[in-house]
Amino acid sequence: MSTPPVIPNFNDTTPVATTGRKNAKWNVDLLNPADISVNFQNIGSVNNQTGTSYTLALGDQGKLTTFSNASPVAVTLDSTVPNDYYAACENLGVGLVTLTPSSGLINGAANMTLSTGSGCWLFFNGTNWYSVNGSGGTGGGGGLNGVVVKTANYTAVSGDNGKLIVFNSVTPVTLTLPASPPSATWCIFTENINVGTLTVSPNGLQLDGVVANLTVNKDQGCYISTDNTNYFTERGMGSGTSFIATTTFITIPSTTSGDFSVAHGLSSTPDTVDVFSTSDGIIRFQPSPSPPWDSSNVYLNASDNGLTGFLEITSVSSTGGGGTGVIIGFVINIGTAGTNVGPMLVAPRAGSVTKCVIVTKASDPSIALNFRIMKNGVDVFTINPTVTAGTAPGTISSTTSLTTNPMLVGTSDVFSIDILAGSGLWMFTAQLE
Repeated sequence: MSTPPVIPNFNDTTPVATTGRKNAKWNVDLLNPADISVNFQNIGSVNNQTGTSYTLALGDQGKLTTFSNASPVAVTLDSTVPNDYYAACENLGVGLVTLTPSSGLINGAANMTLSTGSGCWLFFNGTNWYSVNGSGGTGGGGGLNGVVVKTANYTAVSGDNGKLIVFNSVTPVTLTLPASPPSATWCIFTENINVGTLTVSPNGLQLDGVVANLTVNKDQGCYISTDNTNYFTERGMGSGTSFIATTTFITIPSTTSGDFSVAHGLSSTPDTVDVFSTSDGIIRFQPSPSPPWDSSNVYLNASDNGLTGFLEITSVSSTGGGGTGVIIGFVINIGTAGTNVGPMLVAPRAGSVTKCVIVTKASDPSIALNFRIMKNGVDVFTINPTVTAGTAPGTISSTTSLTTNPMLVGTSDVFSIDILAGSGLWMFTAQLE
């Protein structure tokens, strides 16, 4: 008895394809003899689109869909496609291409963008979309994307993703961030190259945890990113300028009156003054000729005694002797916590200091400032200075909690500053004097 012939069963799923391969799809009609064919997903071909909107659907699977328009292009990703769907896209036009799923997310965000010359592969898992961006792509954030220069106020947009936005203005300008972050991976860089102060506005959202603007001075910049709810910056460990100034304590002649020269202000030009001694033991100078000095411009440690035409000098001695004081100061414009956040300053000569004066320019409303100044790598304070969160601009505070007081400063001693606690909102001056 002969074996009956095997009747083939054209099945799309059985036997299961080996690892790394997938079963083909069979088509069979009802004719006699029956027609049988096999089909695969699209592999290749190009779909050129020139409009301002398009829906990437099942028919685009496996294809490269290009977009070319001078205006923005809105592309909807059809989330009803099978869970093995994949397609490629590229932006050949000037207008920004925004890809938005009809449901679900793309790379964890509501949408992603393609700037000119960028493209990506798109994959769908049945719920969400994922992309693999080319070297020029900026989709959803990440890649660098060139530079734009602004000379006036500017509001950042989704298409700025990955770009360096440079401001070049002699007058103050404002960079306003989008009121709604474009995506969870959107980011920009910014730099101020001129004297006009740059203000970064978070547009009502939080910036580094607070609803406040950021000031960016000349030759400063920062990186700005988002968690799709608020904004955050990376400003390095610190920024600003530093200075070293010196004060010389003069020797008063033994006479109670007479003329001699004293350098004042920040210049070396001497003025002739008359010396007066009073019963209270305080020595006072009267400028000649008038007008009288202003205490804010006097190089010596001085204060106005309230008598017209007189300046009261409280840090000199009428008995001779005298010594040299040294002022070592740091101006910090970004008070983010970090070690050695400013230049390392070298004492120009030997002298002494007795206190640290702190002037607050701007503060964080919720984070206190705490810092220390190091001399040759050793903390100069017994208690490191703390400035209360929300301290008003222009507030002056001081501490005398030095490890020795007066503290001697030797020639070539090296000073640095560490910010132990703070944030990028803090701006302050700290000087040993």
